[in-house]
Amino acid sequence: MQGFTGLDDTSLCSVEPAARLTPLLCSASALVSGVTASGYVAWVFAVLGILGAIFPRHAFDLLYNWVLRPVFRGPVLPPNGGGRRLACGMGGLMLAGAGWAFWSGATLVGYILCGIMTVMAAIAGLTHFCLAALIYRALFGRKATTS
Repeated sequence: MQGFTGLDDTSLCSVEPAARLTPLLCSASALVSGVTASGYVAWVFAVLGILGAIFPRHAFDLLYNWVLRPVFRGPVLPPNGGGRRLACGMGGLMLAGAGWAFWSGATLVGYILCGIMTVMAAIAGLTHFCLAALIYRALFGRKATTS
């Protein structure tokens, strides 16, 4: 339910543990953004999320594929499908909004946006349930997220 493309069930099971890393790091990024209440910190992580929506792999996926995977001899994370890219974009926009809120003095709004992002990304990382991927699948069908 995280929105990877082109994988059969066996391949999906092999990347399952590694697929948790990016959402968990996104959750940590949102948490750090909220704890620091810094617009600049939130904007840096927002850029990573938005780039993850534009390109087929998030920066944290690249970190895994290029640095951690060779060390642990794990499987290569495949390109992200539409559902996962939608999640990256939504997270990036929430962190951009949080950054604006912190910068403009609407701190409570920033905390709320960072809190929502922290919880939603943690759920995706811990359970593989991704609300954005579910929304994408509802709009475009299962075939759109798996092929």
